Amino acid sequence: MVAECTTHDTEINAAKHPAMLQDCLSPSVRISGRLIAMNSDAAELSSITTVVSDTARRVAEVAERRASDPDDPVINRLYEIERALITAERRLRDASRALG
Repeated sequence: MVAECTTHDTEINAAKHPAMLQDCLSPSVRISGRLIAMNSDAAELSSITTVVSDTARRVAEVAERRASDPDDPVINRLYEIERALITAERRLRDASRALG
């Protein structure tokens, strides 16, 4: 695969013009690449947040189904897990907002 980039509306083929490749690696391109990575990170965190939220809901549903037996030793653990997942979800949302 041949690397190509665009500078000033001109495509540069790195295989044909290796000296011009440096122009493709200018700070503005790197900044652009960083922005792309940040958007990717935000998308990844959003996906993880959704999974954590769904998991918290499912754990709560299991706890509610088991709530009919007050002596069930699992109920308190399930509610504790649900609270921890809700906290994780909140922190993930905060991290997503910090990315912009």
